[in-house]
Amino acid sequence: SHTLINSSLQWPIKLGLIRAKMGVFSNGVLVSLIVVVASLALSTSSVHGGDFFQDFEVTFGDGRVKRYGGGQLLSLTLDRDSGSGFRSKKVYLFGRIDMQLKLVAGNSAGTVTAY
Repeated sequence: SHTLINSSLQWPIKLGLIRAKMGVFSNGVLVSLIVVVASLALSTSSVHGGDFFQDFEVTFGDGRVKRYGGGQLLSLTLDRDSGSGFRSKKVYLFGRIDMQLKLVAGNSAGTVTAY
């Protein structure tokens, strides 16, 4: 379980599992909760654990990416200025991504997600 720091969006990511929580921005207008669950098949027979940076690389937002738990957990932060992202180093035959997104009633303009 992670807490929100400075009212930013925190993306705790564990290999094979991605979860996110979105908090209140400093202007108090946007309050959202995003829960992302993703399973990636790293081989045709099994999913393995390991250091996040063995299989993935940060594409942007280096200052907004933090590593925890010996590389098993990654925190991506989205704030008013920019976000952060990552991608796999290899091409995989198949994988699975599930996403649930809950937007604030009345004012969710500008909320964009892609994968």
